[in-house]
Amino acid sequence: MSAFPRIQIHFVMQQSVKALPATCNNIQVYLQGAANESYVDKLSVYKKRNMSNERPVVLIFRDDFDRVANWVLTYPDRETGGQMFGLWTHDRKPYINIIIGPGQNCSHGTHSFHQDIDYLKHVGTFLNTEFMMCHIGEWHSHHRLRLRQPSSGDLNSIWKHFPAGVEHFLLIIATIEDDHVRLNPWLFTASTHTYDAIEVKIMQKDNVFMRDDIVSNRISEGAEKTMLPQPRNTSQALNGKSVEQQNEGRWFLTDRGAYIVQFLNSKLEKIIDQSSSIEKTFTQGGLTFSFRRKTCRVAITFPQDFPNSAVKIVCNTPGAAGPLEWTIGHTEHISVEIVDPIVQSIKDVVPTVRT
Repeated sequence: MSAFPRIQIHFVMQQSVKALPATCNNIQVYLQGAANESYVDKLSVYKKRNMSNERPVVLIFRDDFDRVANWVLTYPDRETGGQMFGLWTHDRKPYINIIIGPGQNCSHGTHSFHQDIDYLKHVGTFLNTEFMMCHIGEWHSHHRLRLRQPSSGDLNSIWKHFPAGVEHFLLIIATIEDDHVRLNPWLFTASTHTYDAIEVKIMQKDNVFMRDDIVSNRISEGAEKTMLPQPRNTSQALNGKSVEQQNEGRWFLTDRGAYIVQFLNSKLEKIIDQSSSIEKTFTQGGLTFSFRRKTCRVAITFPQDFPNSAVKIVCNTPGAAGPLEWTIGHTEHISVEIVDPIVQSIKDVVPTVRT
């Protein structure tokens, strides 16, 4: 038997929200499916009411964090993700009741995650109609690259498809750092078109909703069946709770290497085409950044034995006789000083390319 009362709400699809009551109201929310096609599903949102200037804090139950950490550690080199359901408090704080993970027909990529839409509809409809829970946000991992902030692709997707009449949206990015899983929450505000890092706190108690057999069974139906690793060590940290994970000796998983990756990513985002995004892939222990600048598809590859070997840069242009290739010399130590020469060489070479 369920420990919670059931509340029936009639779903109504509508193009925009003209007036939202104090409780949830149903509107269209943009989602992205496994086939990388846009999809509009009916889920719930909550409109801002008398928000204060206090910095928001998102609270997460202890067992919810453990589940998110396990999902992240299952895909240490690929993205995974899910959705969050709950409410917005009167002072602009997101209150998470339920966090779900990937559905069985989702798609994991090195730089993208696409949820199983049927699974999301299955769970989201149940939580909204039975408990009036709102779809308040989404989470996904940036795995081991320590990219704590939303990527250019994240920003483009959220702002382009921000539902009309909605004031806030919560995005949590999970990263694996120093053998731990870190949660990085961001609050998007429609009226000011801004997004801000907010705090996260892990409550030292488990989620009471997940003790309900009907709720837990419904969430399990259609969920991805994955053998999840068990947390080996947990501790309270500024960002929340942590879960241990091995780094396999890759240079970009060290403190200095992770900083270089994040610094290079921020520099590249200033020179890529607006319609492009930065993709990161792992190849035999190496790391490749790919993006488009002008007519050129650029690939920057850090070899497995970097910094002992040079960084290779390739520019492929449609109609050209062949790709342009050049290298940035190796150094004795992993140093942030390699970032500017990489970026400057691309700015110097790519404008000269002709089709």
